[in-house]
Amino acid sequence: MRHIVVCCDGTWNRADQARDGVPTPTNVRVFHNLLADTAQDGTRQVARYFSGVGADGSLLSRTFDGGTGRGLSRNIMNAYLWLANTYEPGDLISVVGFSRGAYTVRSLVAMLTSCGLARVAAPGSGAPGGAWDVVRRVYEDGYVPGVGRRDRAWHAGTTFFPDFGPPADAADRAALGARIEFLGVWDTVGSLGIPDFFGLLNLADDDAGYAFHDTHLNPGVRCARHAVALDERRGPFAPTLWTTPSGQPLQDADRVQQLWFPGCHSDVGGGYRESGLSDGALRWMIDEAGAHTSLAFSSQAKEIEGDPFDVLHDSCVGPYQRISPTPRSVPRIRPESDRVHDSALRRCLQPPARQDPYRPSVELEPGQRRTAEIFAHLPWCETGVYVRDGCTYRLTACGEWIDKDEVAGPDGIDEPSFVGRMAYGLGAVADSIEVQLRTLTQNPLAELPLSKRFDGPGARWMQLVVVVANGGFDGAGNQLPHQVLGVGRGPRTLRVRGEGYLYAFANDAWGMYSNNRGSVELTVERTAC
Repeated sequence: MRHIVVCCDGTWNRADQARDGVPTPTNVRVFHNLLADTAQDGTRQVARYFSGVGADGSLLSRTFDGGTGRGLSRNIMNAYLWLANTYEPGDLISVVGFSRGAYTVRSLVAMLTSCGLARVAAPGSGAPGGAWDVVRRVYEDGYVPGVGRRDRAWHAGTTFFPDFGPPADAADRAALGARIEFLGVWDTVGSLGIPDFFGLLNLADDDAGYAFHDTHLNPGVRCARHAVALDERRGPFAPTLWTTPSGQPLQDADRVQQLWFPGCHSDVGGGYRESGLSDGALRWMIDEAGAHTSLAFSSQAKEIEGDPFDVLHDSCVGPYQRISPTPRSVPRIRPESDRVHDSALRRCLQPPARQDPYRPSVELEPGQRRTAEIFAHLPWCETGVYVRDGCTYRLTACGEWIDKDEVAGPDGIDEPSFVGRMAYGLGAVADSIEVQLRTLTQNPLAELPLSKRFDGPGARWMQLVVVVANGGFDGAGNQLPHQVLGVGRGPRTLRVRGEGYLYAFANDAWGMYSNNRGSVELTVERTAC
């Protein structure tokens, strides 16, 4: 018996990546490098590293593959093929992945537990030349359609390992899954295929081909760990958690933990020169794997120590500033939280001097209020308030801000100048086309450049808008929007549908905030719960 480990990296990530001549491996690569030759129980450990989508080929193909996720299916099948060629009856299997590599290993586990493991080198399989055809058939005819929708004879003519055949029912799938010793992922994202925000371009994308076939964790996986980034704001990079049937994040003490860490996507999964934050998430994953499985690591693993006060990077730069950057729906950072890593609390209590205070926040009691300054030039402003599910809050605002030369209060632009009327008229046309685009594409997330961010009833340019970051994914893995309310001067009543951090912004178009100036004051008062 051996312990086989599959390690799948994220978008554009490869083993030899570097920045200015300095190696910048991700946590997947370092985890692979630190695996010992022998497991804790004396069995041999056999590991294989796979680079991420967009890591190979020409510049054009790398850019396209990385931007759209093309090649994900191929990566899943590559990992499956390697397992099929490597596995021997009785072997244990563990998998780790980052970003789209996390998608890859989660899909690989689902494929194994719903289809079994084919013997591509068995007589009659057509190997070695037909090995890829065998894997493709298992993937396309067995995994993609899903249990209950595939043809009953989908595996006819395919030979499987005797202890790893296609399951007939849910009980069999659980038994198969029990051989998946450890499933460890860093920041699984829903950015698969062309982002929904791109409207017409998204029509060229097969959402079903990249959708998670199941966001629920197979009941037979012995130990699952997910390190998630608190501070990633790129719109297409919403995290995909393991969920209950009702869509709630899955937590199950020793078996399943999904823990939030400070930092953006690669501050958790690795890939920056300044690796203090990602080392913390790596340290946690190594410790969890060693404590709950027989996996063993070399003595060099002791060198991995996180630094919660290291640089927190801003990944929302370049084109991502215009693709609906959005704060994630995250739990509040507080002592003794079973959902947030201690490093986030340490950074919150003692923020590093070279960066802004880290997520200061309060939970208001009934009758308490807090006033926050909301700046016109910032697409997202933290209010410092964490609102509770089912509670109501009274919102009022005062002050003035400026959109280029147009002065407005919290209620928005009232009487624009001639130039302003021309600009906002163009925006109104974009708003109208955007509505038609969403209807045409049946995609409520589609956006058009120059359109208002908030287009609810009575929405106005430069109106004060608040957002409760309480969206996420439903039980089927579909992205849900945050709760949004146009406030203006107020008073307005916010009835919270799911707890979260409260944000605010001036209602402008994406990419048009640089010419805004000034600020208004928003007062939040909790009235009932």
